[in-house]
Parts: sequence; C-alpha cells; structure tokens
Amino acid sequence: MARMIACCGLDCVECPVFQATLKDDNEERRRLAKIWTTSEYVLAPRDVDCDGCTSTDGKRMSFCEGCGIRKCNMEKGFDNCASCGDYRCEMLIQSHSRAPQAFETLEEIRRNMQ
Repeated sequence: MARMIACCGLDCVECPVFQATLKDDNEERRRLAKIWTTSEYVLAPRDVDCDGCTSTDGKRMSFCEGCGIRKCNMEKGFDNCASCGDYRCEMLIQSHSRAPQAFETLEEIRRNMQ
C-alpha cells in the first residue's frame, strides 16, 4: 500500500489504528483501546477507527479530528506541514518530539520540493 502522509508527517498506513480499521480487526481495536487509554483520554474499542488524517469523508480518531496541526493545514490548504512558510512551528516541534520519524518524512518531502 502506498504511503498516506498525515499533516504532521506521520504515515497513516503504518498506524496501528489505521491497520485495525483496514482489516476490521475488533480484537486489535480492543487491544489498542486498552493500551492507549489514559486517565485524561479514555478509549473504547469503538473509538479505534480511522481512515487516515487527511481523509475528508472517512472516520478519524478523535485526537486526529481535533489535532491543531491538521486544522492548521486544512485552513491553509496544505497537504502537510512541509509546504508551510511557518515550517517547524512550536506545535510541530512538540509533535515531533513524540514522533521523530514524522520529522524525517517532512524533511524528505521538503528536499523533493526543491
């Protein structure tokens, strides 16, 4: 399957939630809901359903739906942050501290844009 790059640079295809949705794997949904639940963010298996960050008519995880990076890209009309004049804004830096592979993906996209 081709890459599906989220606004922040993550590859949605590699996301376990995307994979569980693609495979309609309810056992994996239960497992992910259990390990991703925190005291601030409680997930039920039915919440573990996503067709990818950039999907316009599909399902998205609630934290993807409410993502500030995604919202910013949608408002600016970008596919991802690599095209933004404010590239490496504070919101993106914080996101990449938790997902450095996303930074590498955006850097690759930026190199290919030149």
